[in-house]
Amino acid sequence: MLEGANIKLASVVSDIMGVSSRDMLEAMVNGETDPEKLAGFARRTMKKKKEELELALRGSMTAHQRLMLKSMLTHIDFLNEQIIELDTEVAKRLDPFRRFLYLMTMCMVMTNPDVKALHQHNVREKKLKKMKSIMKLCGKVARMLVGLAKSSEGYSSAKVFPQAA
Repeated sequence: MLEGANIKLASVVSDIMGVSSRDMLEAMVNGETDPEKLAGFARRTMKKKKEELELALRGSMTAHQRLMLKSMLTHIDFLNEQIIELDTEVAKRLDPFRRFLYLMTMCMVMTNPDVKALHQHNVREKKLKKMKSIMKLCGKVARMLVGLAKSSEGYSSAKVFPQAA
């Protein structure tokens, strides 16, 4: 959409929806066309790219393109709100299982040689702190449980922990 207005912002910034970029896009929606003023929204490391930004922001956005950009930004905001809402709901629903998952993972680290080897690998080779390794393994155990529930297959250490096998 921006390319159609000859605005090459994405070629200069690493995150088109980052804070600086978003401020620039909002300013464009509100009618700002001066590349210097738009580049003035740059923050932190992006400030070093001011000249590149000014060149990238030289374009001509029509009223229709501004309307479309506004619509896209509104839609992105809506989707971000939905993601937050769903993340909150998932966290709420999983909360009763957190302690169980942690205890189950600890038991697996102590009793299952594959999980124990993976934990030791995380601590020794990857230089993770023990608790960080346990948390990563909690995630792996959770994914394993979901996979087992979906497939109704039995446990296979080679399938679940291939790097430990």
